[in-house]
Amino acid sequence: MAAIDATFSAPKSVSAVWAVADAELRARIEAAHELAIDRALRYATRQVPMVRHRVEGGGAVHAKAAELIATSWRHTTARAVGERVPDPQLHSHVLLHAAVRDDQRVVAIDSRSWFVHRRELGAAYRTELARELTTLGFEITRGTGRGGRYFEIAGVPQELIDTWSSRHHQVQQAIRQTLEQTGRERLGPAAESRAALVTRRAKQPTTVAELDSAWQRAARRRVRARGASAAARRRRHQSRAARRA
Repeated sequence: MAAIDATFSAPKSVSAVWAVADAELRARIEAAHELAIDRALRYATRQVPMVRHRVEGGGAVHAKAAELIATSWRHTTARAVGERVPDPQLHSHVLLHAAVRDDQRVVAIDSRSWFVHRRELGAAYRTELARELTTLGFEITRGTGRGGRYFEIAGVPQELIDTWSSRHHQVQQAIRQTLEQTGRERLGPAAESRAALVTRRAKQPTTVAELDSAWQRAARRRVRARGASAAARRRRHQSRAARRA
């Protein structure tokens, strides 16, 4: 059955915290993620005119759906880059199969209407996710990412976020190469999507235990490196202070 794939992906710091959390905290973060998706989909039914009604004269008008018929598949890894262990990435593919109109008829979703509002619905998801994470006790840093449209959990080392963003870096490199080859200043959304597709490799089977072990080691390395850098900065500051004295 044909469907629209609506992907809802948590900010990288959320995935980082999830990756090193115990089972209880992981479950709470996953529940926050799922609740945020549900609320974003409810927002879509209230705000997005995604179904078509035929009217007299052969024309059609767009209307809002009463309900959505969808299935959701949660994933916790990004696609691997090279021989690296896949990075943690909490996200869900929500397959939108159909909509229910106010008259209870099940009809197709107008994909063009959905895609026009895709960024708006992503923002609704992130707003709700940030709200739920706050109730779990996390401090949120807003206004991050492209256009300041994203957020991160405060306190997660940027080094760790960069380490676990290898797929993002791979796609951005492909985009830069395309720009250099074509002489263009920027790519449109469709061209950026193609860059993501051509660099994508099939997901390889990896056990949960192997992933957890690799993620824990990576997190410890980055935290130790950050601590060592901070200690070195303190020593340099103390040395300069001693010389001035």
